[in-house]
Amino acid sequence: MDEPTRRRPRAQPPAPPGGTPPGEPSGPSPTARRSPFGIVGLAALVVVAVVIVVAFATGTSDDLPWGAIIGVLIILAVAWGIGRRRAALREEEDEQG
Repeated sequence: MDEPTRRRPRAQPPAPPGGTPPGEPSGPSPTARRSPFGIVGLAALVVVAVVIVVAFATGTSDDLPWGAIIGVLIILAVAWGIGRRRAALREEEDEQG
């Protein structure tokens, strides 16, 4: 990609008076914030675990759609990997520019 068509970084909002000095982050670091996918992914894992535990507790584990459960777990794993890769690329981009 040539330089004129690359995305420009967003301008930082002005710091509030009496806040942190320029150059120091005022809030949590970008890596410390939770992504929306992380929240949804964690909720999906909890739901899958609860369904499996309840099915085993009630003796109906043979009726579970194991293919669907495994498919959901695979999709979550792939999305997690992509999210980590995107975060690493974003950090690399921040270090360069």
